Amino acid sequence: MAAIAQAGAEDSSEDQTWHLESLSQEGLIDYDYNTGISRASGGVIVTYQDTILTADEATLNNNTGEVTASGNVVVKQGSSQDGSTPMTWAGESVQYNFKTREMTTGLFKAGASPYFAAGAGLSFDMENSAYQMEDAFLTTNDREDPYFKIRAKIIKIVPDKYVEARKATVYAGDTPVLYFPYYHRRLEKHRFFYVPEPGYRSVYGVYLLNGFHYDFTKNLSGTSHIDYRWDRGLAGGQDFEFRHPVYGIGHLETYYTWDHKPHKYNNEQWIPHERQWVYFDYRLQLRPQMEVKTAIREQSDKFATRDMREDLYNKNQQPNSFVEYNYDWHNFNFNVLAQPRVNDFFQTVERLPDIKFDAYRQQLGVSPLYYESQSQAGYFNYRYSNMDKFRPDDYSAFRADTYHQITLPVTSFGWLNFTPRIGGRGSFYSESEGSYKKTANVGRAIFNTGAETSFKLTRTWKNTENKFWDLSGLRHIIEPSFNYIFVPDPSRNLDEIPQFDEILETYRMVPLDYPDYTAIDSIDSENVMRLGLRNRIQTERKRRDENQSRLVNLINWAMYTDWRLDPREDQTRFSDFYSSLGFAPRDWLSLTTENRVSTENGDMRESSNYLTLYPSPDWSFAFGYRFMEKRVIPDWPELYSNNLFMGRFTVRLNENYAFRTRLQFEARDGTLEEQEYTLYRDMTSWVGALRFKVSENRNGPTDFSVSLGFQLKAMASPNLGGDVDKLNFYQTMY
Repeated sequence: MAAIAQAGAEDSSEDQTWHLESLSQEGLIDYDYNTGISRASGGVIVTYQDTILTADEATLNNNTGEVTASGNVVVKQGSSQDGSTPMTWAGESVQYNFKTREMTTGLFKAGASPYFAAGAGLSFDMENSAYQMEDAFLTTNDREDPYFKIRAKIIKIVPDKYVEARKATVYAGDTPVLYFPYYHRRLEKHRFFYVPEPGYRSVYGVYLLNGFHYDFTKNLSGTSHIDYRWDRGLAGGQDFEFRHPVYGIGHLETYYTWDHKPHKYNNEQWIPHERQWVYFDYRLQLRPQMEVKTAIREQSDKFATRDMREDLYNKNQQPNSFVEYNYDWHNFNFNVLAQPRVNDFFQTVERLPDIKFDAYRQQLGVSPLYYESQSQAGYFNYRYSNMDKFRPDDYSAFRADTYHQITLPVTSFGWLNFTPRIGGRGSFYSESEGSYKKTANVGRAIFNTGAETSFKLTRTWKNTENKFWDLSGLRHIIEPSFNYIFVPDPSRNLDEIPQFDEILETYRMVPLDYPDYTAIDSIDSENVMRLGLRNRIQTERKRRDENQSRLVNLINWAMYTDWRLDPREDQTRFSDFYSSLGFAPRDWLSLTTENRVSTENGDMRESSNYLTLYPSPDWSFAFGYRFMEKRVIPDWPELYSNNLFMGRFTVRLNENYAFRTRLQFEARDGTLEEQEYTLYRDMTSWVGALRFKVSENRNGPTDFSVSLGFQLKAMASPNLGGDVDKLNFYQTMY
C-alpha cells in the first residue's frame, strides 16, 4: 500500500516538516527513528518547504536534509509567489540538500523560464548561490532540439541575477555562428524594450501604436505611448506602475488625443475632439487585516476608451472612483467608503462617505445562540447622467441604518439542520433634498423572522470503474433545502423614503436573508418559502500533470424557486424556476448551463450555456449560447434581448504554425457581430501573429482591421489553452 511518512526535524513548525509519499501501490518507505534516515523505493515524492523531489528511489537524512536519489529524478525548487523564479532539474541521479540547496548531478536537464539548459554535470556553490554546469548548453527554446543555443565548457548561473559562460560558441542549428571566450548576461528584467503594433482598422485607417517600456528602479516602471492613427490623428500617454512590499501597489495611466473624427464610430455628434482619460489605482496593505484602496477614473467622454482602447472599455464600461478603508478582525469588520462622481455622464450614487461596521455571525458565550449585525451611516447623493435630456433633479439625504439578528442552529438526529432566526432593522433618513418627494426626518422599523432547514443524503459506490468516463468510484449527494422568511409591512412605505440602495433587475435569484439582502431602501413585506435542491455526483480523478487523485464533481446541479405564500400585487405565486448545472465527463471536457424558466407559462426567460473542450495542447474548442427574452426588465421591454452564439477554435497545424478563430453570431437579427482570425508562426525564438478582425456595428459602418505583430517567445507566447476559459459575451442592444 502507499505509505506516508512525516518525520519532523528539530523545528516543529509546519514549514520544517518533511512529507514523503509513495507514488505507487507497490512503493515502500522505511524510517529509522534512531538515525533519522528514510529509505524509499518503488517511486517517491519528497516535499520540504518550496522544494519537491520525485524519484524511483531515495535515501533522506531528515536531520541534515541530505538526499541521494536515483531513477527519473526531478527537483522543483522555488515559488513564483515569493518573487523568485521557479527552477526544475531532471536527471538519473542527484545528491541534493534540501536545507542548503547544494546539488551534484550527472547528466542533467534544467530550466528556469525563459532559460533552459542541459549538460554532463551540475553542482551548486552555496557560498555564491551559483550553479555551475560542465559541458553544457543554454537556450531560450523550450524544445527537445533547440535551434539557437550557446555551448560552453563551463556555464555559471546565479538565479535571477546573471549567467556567464567560458569558451562559449553560439549555434544556429548545428552550425557555429559566434565564439566568445567569455560571455556574460544579466537575468534581471530588461530595463528598456520597445513594442510596436502596426496595422489597419477601418475606423482608424493605417495606424502604428508604439509602447516604450522602461524600469526606473526595481519597484517603479513606466511605459510611454506614442500612437498615430491616419484618420484620428496623433495620440500619446504615459503609464507608471509601482510595486513595493511595504508601500503598496500603484498604477497610473494617462492618455490624450485630438480626435479628428470623433463621430466615426457611431455618429454621436456630441463627442468632443479633445479626448483623454486618467486612471489611477493604489492599494496599500498597512497590516494583514488593514487595507486602503483608491481608484480614480476620469475621462473626457463615456466612449473615450471604447474608441481608443477597446479592451479597457470591455472590462468596465462605467468605472467608479472611490477611496476605501477596510479593517478586519476575527468576528468584526470596519469599512469606510467614499465614492464621489468624477464623470458627469455616468449615473452614480455618491457616498460621502458610507461608514459600515459588521459583526459576523458568532456564538453568544456558551449559549446555543448566535448573533450577527450590520450598522452603517452615510450621506448619499443620487446623481443622474447629464446625458439624459429628461432626467429629474438629483436628490440627497443622510441615512443611518442598523440591523441585528439572533439565530439558533440545531442539528437533530445527526443529519437534519434547522436554523430559526429573528431580527430587526431600524433606519433613519434626513429630509431629502432635490427632486425626490419631499419628506421630513423619518424613521423606519422592520421586523423579520424565519427559519432554514436542510439535510444531506449520500450513497457511495466504491468499486465503480469506467475508463471512458474516467471514473474511480462514485458518490451521490442530494441536499434539499427550505428557507422561510417573513417580513410584515415596514413602518414606512417605499414611497416615503428616498431610494439609494434599491433592488436592481437581475437574471439571478437575489438573497432572501438579511444582511445578505443589501437593497436597504427597497425592503418590503415578504412571506416566502425558498425551495432548493442540490445534486452532486463525485468521483476521483488524476489530471494529466498530477500524480495524486483528487475528488471532483462529475455533476453539480442546483435548482431553486420561491413560493410566495402572500404575494404582493406585482408578484406571482411562484417566482421563476432557476437551474444551474455543471457537467464534467472528463477533466478536459466540461459543460455549464444556467437557465431561468417562467413558472406561469413555461417560457424560457434566460439560458446561458458553455462547452469547453481541451483534449491536448495541440487543439482546443469552446462554444457558448446565450438567450434572453425581451421582457425580463419591465421598464425597458424592448431594450435587452439576446439569442447569441459564440465559438472559439485553436489548432496547432504543425511545429511552426497555429491557427485560432473566434466568431460571435446574434440570431435575433442574423448578424455575425464578431469575426476574428489569427495565424501564428513559430520562428524558434520569436512568434509572429497575423490577425484579421471584422465587427458589425448596428449604429455605424462595419469595422474591420488587420495587424501584424511579433513577440519574443521567451517573454510571451500564444496560449493555445486559452479557450478553456469561460467565454465572454458582449451584450448588444437596440
